[in-house]
Amino acid sequence: MSHSGYPSYTQQIAHVIEELLQVGQLEVQQPEVVWRALSDYKSSNADFPDHLLARVNQSAGCDCTITFDKKTGKQPAFKLLKSNS
Repeated sequence: MSHSGYPSYTQQIAHVIEELLQVGQLEVQQPEVVWRALSDYKSSNADFPDHLLARVNQSAGCDCTITFDKKTGKQPAFKLLKSNS
């Protein structure tokens, strides 16, 4: 929780995703991959879609996911692609 007593933005997003994963009427493709991505998201400063993409890529056999985002590139599942400019 943040100092103001309200959940952080990351916690709010994580809570919504957890709730959606638990709705019986929704069918989520590769729910175990989404749960892993959610776990990664909770312990990092990268965005959830980045972690989801990395986990989907890993489930397809990729060793890492290439990114241009410096913040995301610091996460273990990613490799930062640096520009030459």
